[in-house]
Amino acid sequence: MPYGATQPAPRQAPPADALNGGGRRVTANGQEGSGTESGVRRFLLHPGRKRRGRGGDPGRRPSHTLRAFPKSGTQLGGAGGVESGMRGCWILGVMVAAAVAGRGELVEMEDEGGTFQAVMEIPAGEGPFPGLLLSHGLGGSGGQIMRSMGRRMVARGYACIAPDYTHARREGRWEEFGASGANIRRAQKCLERLRARKEVDGARVFAAGNSMGAFLTIGLAAADPDAVCAAAVTAGGIVEVPGTPAPSRAAAERIRVPFLILHGGADTTVPPERSEMLEEVLRAAGVPCERRVYPEAGHILLGVPGLEEMLDAWFQKHAAEAGAAQR
Repeated sequence: MPYGATQPAPRQAPPADALNGGGRRVTANGQEGSGTESGVRRFLLHPGRKRRGRGGDPGRRPSHTLRAFPKSGTQLGGAGGVESGMRGCWILGVMVAAAVAGRGELVEMEDEGGTFQAVMEIPAGEGPFPGLLLSHGLGGSGGQIMRSMGRRMVARGYACIAPDYTHARREGRWEEFGASGANIRRAQKCLERLRARKEVDGARVFAAGNSMGAFLTIGLAAADPDAVCAAAVTAGGIVEVPGTPAPSRAAAERIRVPFLILHGGADTTVPPERSEMLEEVLRAAGVPCERRVYPEAGHILLGVPGLEEMLDAWFQKHAAEAGAAQR
């Protein structure tokens, strides 16, 4: 079936009390407000308290938007490549954006659960370009964060890749979300694919994540110290004990990667104390870090003025320092 030619079939919602390997399911309808306000807030404010899911929404459309991109190896030459069968102006917007920003493609990779997809965009030109792994939040997708942040980073000369993680559909076991082993392995596969591109400078590869994607970014840096040479997170942090989507304090103590940490002071989903704890751990270990809090901002920081400039400056600073240290 051609990508984007038909609407995805509705999902069948599990029973409200369905169990999966001992863990309750988190369903789309079980998240209040923005989709993260309920579930994430509960475990971050009270990490020892068990979650209680609600019934699913059988008519809810999956949040994935990756079908708007061509398969791996197919370049977007312009808006004229949009198939006539595609429905919805949001698909057209993604296609046009990808064509303008650079060379976009949909990459399919294998993991232990089957396959997963990632959106990759390479700036126009020969490079070599720095690489950037982008990690989305709960209920998001690789295509979503590529549109909201990736396009602007591609315009600044970054080759970006953004995968779908296990928390893309909000359903599943809580411990499989965020900084889970499965997600860290997906991130590592994406970094391998990015570094394999001849246009990418493998010595200058970075990571950035938002919310649940921030947990993943922190977990990646803890599990694989050589994965990237600098990282940035918005609305993320750590917790005292393991067993949640956020990395534990003990895991964060293994980080050696410089971190830029941004947080909204009015965030009630991921309280600012979580990123404050991360800053404390990094400073105690002598890891370069900078934390900025926006007092009036809530959980969403992707629209903060100058965000891409801050990330670019942070990445370039530490790439230069890493290069100088190797000489």
